[in-house]
Order: sequence, then structure tokens, then C-alpha cells
Amino acid sequence: MSTVVHSSRDAVVRDVDAIWARAYKRSTVASAQEAACELLESVGPRVTAAAVGLREARTVRSWAAGRAPRDQAEAARLRLLHRIALAITGVYGRPEVTTAFLTSASPALEDCAPLEVLADTPPAQAEKRLLGALRAFLAD
Repeated sequence: MSTVVHSSRDAVVRDVDAIWARAYKRSTVASAQEAACELLESVGPRVTAAAVGLREARTVRSWAAGRAPRDQAEAARLRLLHRIALAITGVYGRPEVTTAFLTSASPALEDCAPLEVLADTPPAQAEKRLLGALRAFLAD
């Protein structure tokens, strides 16, 4: 990756490679509780729950309170969602960009929303597809 300039009111220059590496490391070492807390704050309970494949946001709130995800697929989805959120917020500086990325049809995903891919695809397959779409999104 490279340095990307995204303009808003003030031009913001970010080193995407460094942000990408920090997002990977942070999402890897963060506990489920830490990831859930950060996601609840940045993208909210409904988007977090939907992306992880849950029916209710109550479960995500229980993770934020310290309860562990009940299976590895939920934990993997939570970790991947956390990584995506950290990378996008790191580059764009605004969590609402993460929400827009997750809920909008992506040309890199055959016009599926990343949220749907994450919720409906086995985590290992979703990770490859979503990280490719994320790289394309951050590179533009």
C-alpha cells in the first residue's frame, strides 16, 4: 500500500501501510471484550451485531461486559470487524465511514455489502474477500 490523501475540510495524509499494520496488530491482541467495547462506540450495537451474524445487540453488549463469544466463528467475525473498523477509522478519521463501508454495496464484493459477507460467509473465506475489498477501498 502507499500514502493516501483523502480530503475533507482539511487534507489528511495517512500512511496506509502503518495504519494497516496497527489495525492487524491491535485486532489480534485485543480481547473480545476490548473489541466489542470499541465497536459499540465506533459503529454501534446494531451494525456490530448484524456483521457478526447475531440477531440481537444484547449479545455484543454482554461481550463488552466481559462474557466471551460462545464459539470461534463469532470470535473470528468480531476480530475481523474490529480490524476493518480500526483500518478505516485510522485512514479516514471518522467512524461513520466505517459504517458506510460496511453497509454499502461494494463493487469489490460483486455489489454485496461487507456486513452481509461477514455475517453469511465462513470467517476464513470472509476474511480473504473482505480484506481484498478493504485494500481496494483504502487505496482509492
